[in-house]
Amino acid sequence: MSVLEFILRHMMGFLEDILMKVFLISPFYPEEWSLMRVINTFLLWCALIFLACGVLLEWFSFWVAAGIFLAGYLIRLAVGKMLE
Repeated sequence: MSVLEFILRHMMGFLEDILMKVFLISPFYPEEWSLMRVINTFLLWCALIFLACGVLLEWFSFWVAAGIFLAGYLIRLAVGKMLE
């Protein structure tokens, strides 16, 4: 196994762990919680995409946008956990 495969395997494991946390919120109201899961997943993917673009293009505004998306994701995840 090369170093690149090792790094990619661990990165994918990390992303899978984050996505599992998004989908492990126990539903009290299925309609509302399924919408929250979709929003959380959207925010997380937007944050990752903006972060990757910010790193590749070296644009600070993309890093700021990624931080805002990530903050929104973490806040919604925390609210979801508190409502369990």
